[in-house]
Amino acid sequence: VPLTAGFQSKLQLGYALFDQGMWWAVVFVVFSSFLAVIYMGRILEAIFFRPPINPRKSRKEAPILLLVPLWILALANIYFGITTELPLGLARDAAAAAFGLEAF
Repeated sequence: VPLTAGFQSKLQLGYALFDQGMWWAVVFVVFSSFLAVIYMGRILEAIFFRPPINPRKSRKEAPILLLVPLWILALANIYFGITTELPLGLARDAAAAAFGLEAF
């Protein structure tokens, strides 16, 4: 989904693969992305568009200690999907350190 960290990571991976002439690997990345959309679409359909299996069973709201971390992670996912400088900079520095290269 655009504007999320997962989309940005696949986009950057696709750019790097294409720059290296590995267009066939880009096809696999795009294909795996479509599979993820299909799987997530089925889950979202079951959650939001199908009637409940047992409608008489009472359901309670999740406790606040469960909701707060979920909201923090969801907002971080969207933030890093829009603003990519921090994770890309950290990844660049980590790659340079791991392979003994100068920062590029």
